[in-house]
Amino acid sequence: MEDVSVAHLAADFLDVLAEHEIETAHWSGGSWGTTLVLKLFLDHPEVFAKKPTLRGLWLPSETDLKFGYSRLNKHFPNWEQEQAKFFGFIAEQREFLAAAGVWEAVRLHAEDSLPFAAFGFMISGEHDRQELREEAARRLWRWELISAKADPSPEDLKHIEEDAANTTDAFGFAATICHFAANRFFLDIGADYTDSELWQRRGEIADCDLDNGDLVHGTLDTLCRPEIARRFSADTGYRLHLVEAGHSRTEPNIRDMLIRVENRHDRSISESQPRRL
Repeated sequence: MEDVSVAHLAADFLDVLAEHEIETAHWSGGSWGTTLVLKLFLDHPEVFAKKPTLRGLWLPSETDLKFGYSRLNKHFPNWEQEQAKFFGFIAEQREFLAAAGVWEAVRLHAEDSLPFAAFGFMISGEHDRQELREEAARRLWRWELISAKADPSPEDLKHIEEDAANTTDAFGFAATICHFAANRFFLDIGADYTDSELWQRRGEIADCDLDNGDLVHGTLDTLCRPEIARRFSADTGYRLHLVEAGHSRTEPNIRDMLIRVENRHDRSISESQPRRL
């Protein structure tokens, strides 16, 4: 996790453009990617050909972390049992976490869950329980996978189980999200999204004279609150596309709307370019 922050990621993005001698590009971000692309847009609007396309808007705040890690979508099969397993796993480690001085920072109350202190220590803390590291990473990764789906098909459920069992991917995700959560995502965030620096700077997005952007968001999203997408769209002029879906970009309604939106952008970009024989 050395040299990993929002500033480092932004520098990487700009380096890619410079290496390929690209002056401006059309950017798109989903979920955490909306946070990154909006931060980049506000700090470096000169590299944007138009306002970025967004999917599943997420403006980090303490309330939104609780929102995404307190409950599952009630359309998900056996959601109550899944919730009980997730939080039960944390509770089972209470003695171990208490001995490390971490338990007091762990919240397991309904609607008020912030499990990153527990998972951060289990995954990256100073202890020799390698099996616990791996199991904790898989549990957190699985929660993310099932949280993103509102009404998964049997094939979706099969893929979730396969992906959740991949320890390498689990470590990559779990260590990274715990690192960013512990560092408040390297942004000026507060108790709610209205305290976020990205929300506070929404006027800059509205006033930018680039072509307007599109925001695709699921009405059943339990990771990113749909009401934030509505308010963001109203205040910035973003075209809002609310579809009956959860959070994942692979859900059919999300995927189909993103394709329609980006096809329109492709046509507008091609029409603005000089024709070459």
